[in-house]
Amino acid sequence: MLTIPSLPINGTELMTMLSGLNSSLLGIQNTSFVRVEDVLSSTTLSYSDSVAPATIGGTLEAGGFRYAVAAVDATDHHLTTAGGIKLYVLPGANGFDVVAFGAVLSGAADSTAAIQAAENAAAAVAAAGGSVQLHFPLGDFAVSGSIVKRAGVNWCGIGTIRRQNNLSATGAGFSLVTADGVDNWSIRGVTLENVAHDRVVSGAVTSSSAFGASNQLIDVRNCHHFRIEGCRLRKYSYGVRVDGCTSFRISGNDMNAESGKTLASVIDGSYTPFASKGGEAIIIGGQKNGIVSARCAYFEVRDNIIDNTGLDVGIFALAYTWDRADGMISGNIVLGGNSGIQCYRSISDPGTAPTYATGLHITGNSVSHTWEQGIYTRGVVGVLIDGNTLYRCSCGGDNGSGAGNTASSIMIRVDPFFATSGFASGSALSNDHTIMVSNNYIVDHGHPTRASNPVIQAEVANVSVIGNTIIRSAEFSTTATCSVIEGMAGASGSGLHVDRNEIQGTFTRGIYLAKTLNTSRPPNFLDTPSVRENILKGSFVNPIYVDYNGFHMMVDGNRIHAAVSGSAAIILRNAPYGSVSDNQIVSAAVNVTAAAIQTRQGCLASDTAYFLSGGTVTRSNRRGGTLRVTGNTVLGYATPFSLTETNVNDSKFYGRCREFRDNVVNGRTYVQEFTTGTPDSTYVARIWHKHDRTCSAAAASGVSPGRVCTAPGQYGSSVATTGQTTAGSAVITNVAVLDGYGPGLYLSVAGFSGTVQIVAIDVTAQTLTVDVPADASHSSVSLASAAPVFTALPALV
Repeated sequence: MLTIPSLPINGTELMTMLSGLNSSLLGIQNTSFVRVEDVLSSTTLSYSDSVAPATIGGTLEAGGFRYAVAAVDATDHHLTTAGGIKLYVLPGANGFDVVAFGAVLSGAADSTAAIQAAENAAAAVAAAGGSVQLHFPLGDFAVSGSIVKRAGVNWCGIGTIRRQNNLSATGAGFSLVTADGVDNWSIRGVTLENVAHDRVVSGAVTSSSAFGASNQLIDVRNCHHFRIEGCRLRKYSYGVRVDGCTSFRISGNDMNAESGKTLASVIDGSYTPFASKGGEAIIIGGQKNGIVSARCAYFEVRDNIIDNTGLDVGIFALAYTWDRADGMISGNIVLGGNSGIQCYRSISDPGTAPTYATGLHITGNSVSHTWEQGIYTRGVVGVLIDGNTLYRCSCGGDNGSGAGNTASSIMIRVDPFFATSGFASGSALSNDHTIMVSNNYIVDHGHPTRASNPVIQAEVANVSVIGNTIIRSAEFSTTATCSVIEGMAGASGSGLHVDRNEIQGTFTRGIYLAKTLNTSRPPNFLDTPSVRENILKGSFVNPIYVDYNGFHMMVDGNRIHAAVSGSAAIILRNAPYGSVSDNQIVSAAVNVTAAAIQTRQGCLASDTAYFLSGGTVTRSNRRGGTLRVTGNTVLGYATPFSLTETNVNDSKFYGRCREFRDNVVNGRTYVQEFTTGTPDSTYVARIWHKHDRTCSAAAASGVSPGRVCTAPGQYGSSVATTGQTTAGSAVITNVAVLDGYGPGLYLSVAGFSGTVQIVAIDVTAQTLTVDVPADASHSSVSLASAAPVFTALPALV
């Protein structure tokens, strides 16, 4: 007779006992049943019946599974027959099978208790060390409540776990599977099916914010080292929700919300979202219905196929803490839904945030046919968005003005370092974490005939939009508003780079950077923004329009081979010390009315104090051209260079430039000529430096070809101001008025020998730094603009 260990039996004792069972042991009565339900419904087996004895430790067989008879007073047994016999299910070579515990393959009966019993039994064995498989064979297992996952149990098989009567379900929603504080488990291969989201929207099924209490497939919190792989996940409001977990993978799953909405309606534009947005296929580390959870980190969400039509977000990686949340979202195919992939934060910094960077990589995904965004980040930095394909995103077109203007294929929104973003008012943390949007392939964004939001929007600082390919096919040849890349709209920041992108199709604006000047975060004079080496082909109102409200913008090396119906191919505004150089601007038409390059106000040295102060210092005077316009090639434009927003001191294109040379227009080098070579002394803001030369329109043999500047300076009026000099110091302190002053301008100041040039300005300290130290100290001296001096060049022979 087999010896039964004392009760209760732990995992080690159970395995020892079960491994010792074999038919050669004395006293074991072996009995067989055709089906599992036969043994469970048996009333003939008993502990004392001499006809069908159930000997303690004996084995039974039913439906191909083996059972050991437990003691009459056992409390850790797995099953009890109708006749009161207590049984242990014996594991097979590959672990346990849920059918052995009474789970019904046909779905005709509730299998909740049976599956949970199987899970608990497998966990008891796994607790002895290692892990145990739990098999779900082909079949339909109906459940009326959540199956609670245990540590160390790995699900496998091709069976379906379905909410009982799910097509007509009513009452409270629940998650088919929950896992809370258990590690080292997996769910592989099975199908999970809850209730379609439209039944939740209609109110037939209710949803709660409590753990495991919504219309969900899998709800996981505070677990580590688990896998959800290769499953078919159907009918849900929330597919997989993971909170406060680390070291996990969700991969290779086939997900379909089956919400009652169709992908066909998204494609043809007849789709109407549910009145209340909600529902995600996969939601990582965040918030549901106002409940905030702990962070998730060190995770992979990869190679899933998700049809999320009718729900809000396909993959939602929420960052509701201020720690890093390193993870990979890669290789997924996401269809439908309001948004494809999101990384989102909307809580305030508690004042102890170690970082605002997420460390999240969104790479190599295919997102298509979303109603609004393709990929969306909010309130985060340190994100890589690389190598994704986005097709027909923002099918609904423009989703509204203002805060709702977000239906972009890629949307980068809400700068966590900006006080008005709803976060802490300012941060001691440095924003040195770039959001990289690179090498993405974006096709047919927006709606073919409706106004659509921009293809890519970047409303935060330190964003690089590099190497993306953006195409709109012929059916999108429409006059409806749609820009390609917009940056800094409604925000204030720095470090924006839009480089090496290829854009083709019909759009209103190609690259449009418009930043709002803000007193709480004025622009950094050392900023290094750029719009470089982009290719724009097709038809545009304005291919490149930069209204930056900041310094050192480089619009260089771009190739614009497109029809231009607006005022100019390149427009530069509010961008002092910038450059427009080495661009190729070509029109197939001849003598188009648009200008090739147009400058607008805000590109002068005298604008410096205005920008550095966030607009608190006025800019009533215009002096000192700062732009570098060199090496551009222009073909087909009757007006290669133009300017608007002029005033009495600022009405010449070349006057806004510090360099204006080596440009080729219609095959000929463009030369700025002056009558007799004498430069304009009125209506021009240009700074003239020593050795600068002018060209005479009257140049000929025996005539001077122009003039050379022998003493630097600039023409025009200036605001009268005073300051204080100190012998041996290059800093002029206590400057009364900074309006009209900036680096590059020349001054005549008592206490300095000759003309001095401003090299720096500090609007807080009210100082100007010049290029040489003062010879003498003066408590109050006048600062006067220095006028240039020109000398005629010798006549040509």
